[in-house]
Amino acid sequence: MHLHPFVYYVCRLAFFSTVLLWHWNARSQSIVGEGETPTPRAVLTGHDQPVACAVISAELGLVISGSTDGPILVHTTFGDLLRSLDSPRGLTSPLNLALSREGVVVAHFPGGHVASYTANGNRLRHEAHNDKIQVYYPVVLRRFEPSHCN
Repeated sequence: MHLHPFVYYVCRLAFFSTVLLWHWNARSQSIVGEGETPTPRAVLTGHDQPVACAVISAELGLVISGSTDGPILVHTTFGDLLRSLDSPRGLTSPLNLALSREGVVVAHFPGGHVASYTANGNRLRHEAHNDKIQVYYPVVLRRFEPSHCN
């Protein structure tokens, strides 16, 4: 029986509007790359403002990132920009993002606003509430990748 190792990524929100993405080797506990100073696997661009949050799915090969006063962008783990997700009217700065293995994106905005999207860019729902969200892990979407890397 041949077991395939899990693919892990490390990202850094850098240069204000850029996300840098590296491979992480869990066995050696190090970033994988060539030479003494590994270069990023991908440099994700497209934001005009500082990137506030990001979520990676190695399984789907997607990186979702949100910027201050800007869009939520969907990139591949190779760095290709696929699309922009339209924020609900009047909301531009996501605080947190989550991505299910099924490709559903959930964005938490200031003021108790939560919006969900398909990875293809269709907005599924937008809700506003009075509760304060500190950590969220929507129960309807059972499995999630870690969110908000920095």
